[in-house]
Amino acid sequence: AYTETEHRDIASCLTRKLLIEGPDIGLNSIIRGFSELWDIVMFIQEIIEKGIDIPGDAILYYFGWSQFDADKFEFSAPWKWNYCVIAVVAFLLAMEIIKLCAVNFIIWTKR
Repeated sequence: AYTETEHRDIASCLTRKLLIEGPDIGLNSIIRGFSELWDIVMFIQEIIEKGIDIPGDAILYYFGWSQFDADKFEFSAPWKWNYCVIAVVAFLLAMEIIKLCAVNFIIWTKR
């Protein structure tokens, strides 16, 4: 439910984004604008299909469990196996505690 002026403003904005500033105007500018737009679409499609490869050490760095070596430009997490095992054990313990509470506090059958 846009007004006619809003339609014109949207079309004008899209045209300005597609047309590249500079000496080339007209068809070449439009083709170059669509080409750049197509590159962006293909990049997004590649991310959707393949995903983003994030190393586990970088995720551990976010939580403060690894270090970043600026000289080698890499992450290092010497104890990552321990972190993963502790996280899995903590998750399983939490699930078991929740199940025990559910069994204790929820009446499953009529008494």
